[in-house]
Amino acid sequence: MRKPEFKLVVIVVSLLSALLSSAWSMSNMIYGEVKFVASVSGCERYLVVNSSSPHSALSSALLNYVEELPSVKELYPQCELEVAAERGGLYTTTLRIVEDLEGFIGFLCPKALKLGGLEGGGVVVGCILAEALNISPGDTLTLLIDGGLVRLPVTGVVKCYQQVDAEVLMEFEVARDIGLNLSVTSILLEADKSFNPSLVEESFRGVDVLRMRDVDAFLSSVSGQLTSIVDLWSLAIYVFLALAAYVVAIKLTSSLRYEVELLRSMGARGPRLVAVALTCFFTASLASSAFGVSLGLVSSQSAVTFMQWVGRSFAAHPHLGVLQALQVVAYSSASFTLGCVAPVVAALRRFEVL
Repeated sequence: MRKPEFKLVVIVVSLLSALLSSAWSMSNMIYGEVKFVASVSGCERYLVVNSSSPHSALSSALLNYVEELPSVKELYPQCELEVAAERGGLYTTTLRIVEDLEGFIGFLCPKALKLGGLEGGGVVVGCILAEALNISPGDTLTLLIDGGLVRLPVTGVVKCYQQVDAEVLMEFEVARDIGLNLSVTSILLEADKSFNPSLVEESFRGVDVLRMRDVDAFLSSVSGQLTSIVDLWSLAIYVFLALAAYVVAIKLTSSLRYEVELLRSMGARGPRLVAVALTCFFTASLASSAFGVSLGLVSSQSAVTFMQWVGRSFAAHPHLGVLQALQVVAYSSASFTLGCVAPVVAALRRFEVL
């Protein structure tokens, strides 16, 4: 264990274990981000639109009917327009108009990140669009709507982890103040399990009620895909670790004749010598892999912290479950030890003790 060559064991196992733990911790972080964005709740969300054209107006009778349904918990009528934002050029985007902007943002994402206010007679810009246009709260945004230019103050920038992050948001009151005559083109609602979409579609012909999400199935799919990717990556690392162990063990065993003869003089024979040698390799790889797991976690956390320093935000952070950490340590040690078996046996036969 004191031989300089054992430094190779520490370096190889630590670095590869760090790669594995980093991959698992980042996959856990990604799943946490997805789970946060999904905003799991006991209700389902639906979007009511015109079946012939998604941007066609919906009747006031339909809106009143949906509002009176006892199964509907929250409801947000909205109007969507294709507009162009002028900011050193024209950027085509969507102008989404709702009645209560602050309530709508809270409905989409309870933990939405907000910069500036959501009220004040102007517009709110999604974070993706704001970054593309280099816009901040207090700036003026020029919109080309129905062939006319409208200049409005930007009261806030919002990050909802959804489609609205690339849109411009406005309240109906502001739209009326600037002379826009609009109709409701879609209804976003949240309802309990008793809500029957087909009943609405049968009552109002030409209307589609689209289910917005199936959270459980979505999260299960994401978890399965992440696990499959990391499992394949881990398998490749374990194979590479075994090959690296083979090379390192050849280098190490070539200089162990003195130790082998010493053990032999103490009464150790063939199988016992193999067990002693493999135990040494296993012990070194076990300690190194445990250190590698810590190193991988620190590296992942450092990378995320740096990203936060430069302005990125995350709802989750890299972390590793106890079973995942033990799995990395155990499989790394086992892979390295298995890779050492052939060189150890070959060396003992060369020393004529096996």
